[in-house]
Amino acid sequence: MIPKYAKRSYILDKLHRGCVMVLMGLTVVSGAALAHKGYIYFKYVRPALKEMQVKNNEDLLKEGKYTAAVS
Repeated sequence: MIPKYAKRSYILDKLHRGCVMVLMGLTVVSGAALAHKGYIYFKYVRPALKEMQVKNNEDLLKEGKYTAAVS
């Protein structure tokens, strides 16, 4: 027969182990989701932003160019 305090300790140990396992799983899933978001950003979003920036700079340079009214 297990003493009362040993039962309580056993139950708390199992509860603690379960919580630790859940949090470790959550950490792994969150890390994978964060890595996926980073991949999407560097693969698609960042190049699109750079392309837009280059296009806007070219448009600004085109606006500032002198064009002769009489050719």
